[in-house]
Amino acid sequence: MTNESKKMKRLRKLYRQEDLALVKEQGSTLCELAKEVAKKRAAVEVEEFFDYLTEEFGIPDEHAALIAANYEGKQPAEVCPISAIYGGDDVNPWNVLDWMGLKIEAIHPHHLLGWYLLKQVLNQEVTDPRKQFWFEVEGAILMPKPQTDFPRARIIFYNLPVGPDGEPVPFGVAGLDVFEVDGVPSHVQRKANRLIADLGDFGRQFAMTMHEAEIIFPPNKVMKNLAEVLRRGLAGETVILTGASCPDYTYRATGNPEIPFEYTFDGVGNGIGLVAQQFVRILPQVVQFLEKYGIDYRVRLGIGDFEANSQDILDRVGLTYDEFVGRCAQSLVAFRERLKEDVPSQKTELVLFEQEWAGDRWKKYVAEAQGALHQGDFGKIKEATGKNPQTEIIPFIAKASKSFYEKWYGRQMSEVEATSIVLDQGAEYAAMGRILGEDFAGQPVIQIAGDRSKMQALNTMYNKKLVTLCGKRVY
Repeated sequence: MTNESKKMKRLRKLYRQEDLALVKEQGSTLCELAKEVAKKRAAVEVEEFFDYLTEEFGIPDEHAALIAANYEGKQPAEVCPISAIYGGDDVNPWNVLDWMGLKIEAIHPHHLLGWYLLKQVLNQEVTDPRKQFWFEVEGAILMPKPQTDFPRARIIFYNLPVGPDGEPVPFGVAGLDVFEVDGVPSHVQRKANRLIADLGDFGRQFAMTMHEAEIIFPPNKVMKNLAEVLRRGLAGETVILTGASCPDYTYRATGNPEIPFEYTFDGVGNGIGLVAQQFVRILPQVVQFLEKYGIDYRVRLGIGDFEANSQDILDRVGLTYDEFVGRCAQSLVAFRERLKEDVPSQKTELVLFEQEWAGDRWKKYVAEAQGALHQGDFGKIKEATGKNPQTEIIPFIAKASKSFYEKWYGRQMSEVEATSIVLDQGAEYAAMGRILGEDFAGQPVIQIAGDRSKMQALNTMYNKKLVTLCGKRVY
């Protein structure tokens, strides 16, 4: 038997249902990214698509130009969500990128776009560049017609992705997120590798709790701090579960299951707001896990009454300062009633964050953080997350949040103004992280967040050890 046939036999075995549990209820990360790229190509001209490829994925100009001019934007086949991959001797694992619509016949190498998207997917949680998936292509060309002999591109791949048996797998297969290792989906195993390496099966089980609670896996440096928090809990220390939710701004359903709601900001209610609903969903699952392993915990949550300090927001929702704060207080009553169904009341404290928790520190700390951020001083954020806030965090948030801020503030704004608002709002995240660091000094702390995972990096400006677990976005 040849080496090639052995490889095909092993790969086909990975596809068989008795050996491979498919995560059919969700699409592959790579599939979903392929959908986004196809949709973008259909909506814009070549020049704008070129800019999208270079800015969003860091694709070099030479390759982006080839892709932009020749990619047709085919929508992925039914492999996305994964339903067509279930075994059989006719399965060719090298065709997965083709099924995702990522093969570009007119250029060589045909899968150049697919490799760049896979790089984006596989490297999200890998901060060590020596371990990241990467490749070099020299001589990428437009295919000649007719396709006879032509100079082939020179391609070098680094750090090939591996399957559950530790052997390399084809790139498309690596992006499917369908393998299970010891009962854990491979994408969970990959993102939680730091947690599992430090805590073994206990870490694996907490990773599954995060997965089931739809908590976004934070960067590896944060996962390392999370492992330390859990280790201290196992050793008998009380774990603090904390955080602050947004007021009950008005919202409406979108009909999109991926992002089911959007804020209208037409007013502020007195019920359980969108972010607080995330807490109601996430906290019981975390608490249940801690109780299962005999870990003591205490819950202290606030609500963002400090948003009443903005006259722009008060004007947008049509309330006075006192009315706004009063509705936040009423929301806490509703939140407390709902949360006590799953989390013991004697272990839970709910407060107005500024008036009943931070006090005079709030405005002082926010002002100090604003001054620093606008001067380009990001404190400990890079050290805490492994990401450069000036190039990898702030610009991304500003671009992604511009329309959100326009709805919130009730006016059109430039990206420059959106960036300024990100820094101002980021100062609130930084101030909150600072206060948590002071009030829970020396204690193991997990901050729960219900929205905007990228913004959570700002929590570490003064508090580099703070662990924040953020739920998947709902708006």
